Parts: sequence; structure tokens; C-alpha cells
Amino acid sequence: MNENTATFRCSRPPNSCRNRSNNRQCANGMIRQFLKDVAWGPLDYLVVDSPPGTGDEPLSIAQLVGSPAGAVIVTTPQDLSISDVRRCISFCRSLSLPIVGIIENMSGFVCPNCGAVSNPFKSGGGKALALDSGLALLGQIPLDPAIVASSDDGMPFVVDNADSAAGRAFAEVTQSILALDGDIACKTRIETNTRRTTA
Repeated sequence: MNENTATFRCSRPPNSCRNRSNNRQCANGMIRQFLKDVAWGPLDYLVVDSPPGTGDEPLSIAQLVGSPAGAVIVTTPQDLSISDVRRCISFCRSLSLPIVGIIENMSGFVCPNCGAVSNPFKSGGGKALALDSGLALLGQIPLDPAIVASSDDGMPFVVDNADSAAGRAFAEVTQSILALDGDIACKTRIETNTRRTTA
């Protein structure tokens, strides 16, 4: 697996784009470098984790990658997040960028002692949004303190936690996306043709 981040490429701390007026140009230039100038080699998938929202970064990624590309939209269950994600869905559709599906993150908290699941951020918001938007729900990933520990250690969470509730949720999300492999280009054509028909 090839990996590239802004941290790898900065000789100074990655907050060097401090001037607000230059942030947009700096971010877009870095995105262009990542997508056009990095020798990735043969890839099955290129995953770009962009900031939430409908700003310049997702727009630049969508324009530079082109077709076939797809957006995986991640939300948390509470109403405020769902409201923001609705705008992301409209944003993707306005660009004719097909949406692979929705992931509900922070979907319950797994107690590290007893394994019981509680819902500090509500539950089911992502599922309801997927149904309302006509999109696939790719999975619901619960909070798990081991995810934080694995991230801090630089290790994929599922390596040592594949049998946990969160580990199984990650596997479900992955399998849901892999099951759609080859359909993204088709979805692009279908969504584009539908818009032309209804315009």
C-alpha cells in the first residue's frame, strides 16, 4: 500500500500555510501534486481523505480525478452532521460525481470493559439519510478506544481487532465497497444521462 501525506512533504510543520488568503492556493497546489506528480505505480484504488464540507479541496479532487471516481460520504449520527452531509450529497450530484454510499461513523460506543454499546451521538442518522437520499448505507462503525490507540501506534486497527464490533464494521464497509467494484463508471453514465433526460 502506497501512502503520501502533507506531513511527508513538509520541511516545516504542516501549518506553514497560515495566511488565510493563501490557504486555498496552497491546498489546491498540494492536491494537484498528490494526484498528478506522485509516481503511485499500479493502483487498485486511490483513496483521498478530504476535509468535510463542500469547499475547494473536494472540488479540486473531483475535477482532477475525473471519471471513474466516486465519493464515499462519512457522517456521524447526530442531526447537525446529517444537515452538513446533505449539502455534501447535493455538491457531489451537482458535479455528476457518483456517490458510492454513506458510512455512519461514531455509531455507538463500545464499552472496553463489558462490550455493551451505548449511543452518545444518537443512532441511525446515517441509515435514515441513506434511505432518504436513495443511497447505499455501507456500514455503521462504532466508537472504540482501540481505534485511537491503533492510530497513535501507526497500525491498522483491524490487524489486532478484526473480531471486535468495530473491526467487523470496517470489514462490512470494505466488502460493501468492493462489491461495487466496476459499477462506479456505470453509475457515472447512468446519473449523467438521468440528469440530461430530466433537465
